[in-house]
Amino acid sequence: MMKEWFKDYRSKLHRQCKRCVSHEEAIQSAPLHVTDEDWRILCNRFSSDSFQRDSVTGQELGPVDFYKGIHCQQATGSWVHPRASEIWEEMDTLRNQPTPDGTQWSEPEILSQVLGTCSGYVHGFGHGAKLMSPARATSSRSIIVGDSAVRQADTTEREVQPLWVIVDDIKYRLDR
Repeated sequence: MMKEWFKDYRSKLHRQCKRCVSHEEAIQSAPLHVTDEDWRILCNRFSSDSFQRDSVTGQELGPVDFYKGIHCQQATGSWVHPRASEIWEEMDTLRNQPTPDGTQWSEPEILSQVLGTCSGYVHGFGHGAKLMSPARATSSRSIIVGDSAVRQADTTEREVQPLWVIVDDIKYRLDR
């Protein structure tokens, strides 16, 4: 449960950084519970090419490679969970084989096939990540996050704020 909270928290920080018009504005808008130094480091990480692009090809990551990027540690090559490795291997296999009608699988089709969908939402990509049909997809990144997801994240942030005070207090007590 803590792992899920951390992933949601990290995602919330990334969204807050992306909402800003410029990098300088992002750095100036540090959340209350994050130190200025830590926020500057996070903003630099979020805006870096290595965070947004494939380090080998220099291209923007598609959803399948994005899945690998968030579930596999680059430094060690180890997966956060053995099932995540199996899922990525299934996606990579589909990407390299033709569909039954002889065409190439699109990344939205791969995600739908391997992860499954529930009311159009993709499993494994957090709340609000919605799968677009290949015909409506305008780029290789065909997962979109709707306004309702952003509103939900803001509401969740307000609800979680008091918990951060408790977490900081516990950290302080443990460090003594």
